[in-house]
Amino acid sequence: MKKTIFYLCLLTTLICFATTASAQQQKGIHIALTGQIGTSEGWLNMDGTRGTYSYAIPNGRIERQLTFVSYNKKTGRLVLKATDQRGRYIGQFDGIYSTETYYEDGQQLRTDTYQGTFTNNKGVKITFNLYMD
Repeated sequence: MKKTIFYLCLLTTLICFATTASAQQQKGIHIALTGQIGTSEGWLNMDGTRGTYSYAIPNGRIERQLTFVSYNKKTGRLVLKATDQRGRYIGQFDGIYSTETYYEDGQQLRTDTYQGTFTNNKGVKITFNLYMD
């Protein structure tokens, strides 16, 4: 009887965890950041589960599509999948997203940062350091 109750509690906990993780992934994340992607100036915007990132090149800017993969609020780990305009896989952003609240001149302000590594579809890794502008 004790084993049955234990397994029932364990199963209920796992179902609750899976539901919470699934719901968290469905929400996505809402951010607008700027900074460095490799050696280029870069911009990253997410509106829920979809977004874009772009980076400067000598004669303009290249823009790519982003899809939300996962975000762990506890650790701050955020993973975003990048594709070109035709939907072909380009690579993945994998880093730590953090939000800090601070006070300046009596006003409450917030700053967001997202730092990590972008790995392209050929395995080349570049660092990125983005922040709320």
